[in-house]
Amino acid sequence: MGQLINLKMGKLSMFLNKTHKKSYLILFYIAFTFFILFKNHVFAYENNNKDTLKVSLILGDHYTKVAVEALKVIKKDGIQKLEIKVFPQKGIKKLDLSYISKSNLIIINIMGRQLIEILRKELSQAIKNGAKVYAVAASGSYNDEMKEMGIIFDERIEEYYKNGGVKNIKNMIYYALAKDFGLNLKFDNHEKIPEFAVYDFKSKKVYFSTKEYLSERKDELDKRKLIGIIFYKTSYISSQTTIVDAICEELEKQSFGVIPVYGYPSELAIEKFFLSDEGQPLVRAVIALCLKVGLRPESAVPVLSRLGSRLLMP
Repeated sequence: MGQLINLKMGKLSMFLNKTHKKSYLILFYIAFTFFILFKNHVFAYENNNKDTLKVSLILGDHYTKVAVEALKVIKKDGIQKLEIKVFPQKGIKKLDLSYISKSNLIIINIMGRQLIEILRKELSQAIKNGAKVYAVAASGSYNDEMKEMGIIFDERIEEYYKNGGVKNIKNMIYYALAKDFGLNLKFDNHEKIPEFAVYDFKSKKVYFSTKEYLSERKDELDKRKLIGIIFYKTSYISSQTTIVDAICEELEKQSFGVIPVYGYPSELAIEKFFLSDEGQPLVRAVIALCLKVGLRPESAVPVLSRLGSRLLMP
């Protein structure tokens, strides 16, 4: 591992050291921005009319951003008599929760029961008024008590939620509105997000192989030294790739090429995407935003040794 870390690569080595410091500034900036934007704020798509259908999305903080992005797409469809509000989990007790009580459709993250306990009164009132309340993140949390409360588990809604992404969240909402309220809305089945993939930070598309990704970006990446970046899948499905995108953009400004990937365990993603079919390294260095070598050294160290590249772990 010492040989792996201490490999000197001239300009690349100096740049990665700068990137290391910059990544902390990026992390701080993003965290601060999210704190300011999401604390004590409700995000809404409003199209108020008499008899407006009210929807509350309480999907947990990890999904707040992707839900807000889905609202932007829904707004373009211009659906009449529909109002949707996204409630962040952080600071929810300080918000005006009366809208939830009056909602016709509620989709709520029940993992850990925290939100259920905080919003028990509002949920009970909404259900009493005839609202449909659906549980998501329900694996291991949905039980007879919730069923008796009137909270519904729907496998299709859960699949939309689990796979995440703007399209799936939008289709989840449209599916529920069409199913329960008869709205004539077009929606697709859930889009399956692969467990391991290469991520294109420009198009936001994912690819199943490095070969496919490099072929798609051949004109941009040809003859550039390639840097691998590895991050969590949850960052992709919740639309929280701002840090990854910023690192990619900065590296490409410095004339490097990037191969951003996600997948767990991380060493499997490294082996799958950063080594050729012949076992040769495809990248000159790896920026690991999610790799924890100490947790699985018996599997991580051999793969990293085969990679033979500089490893940066911010």
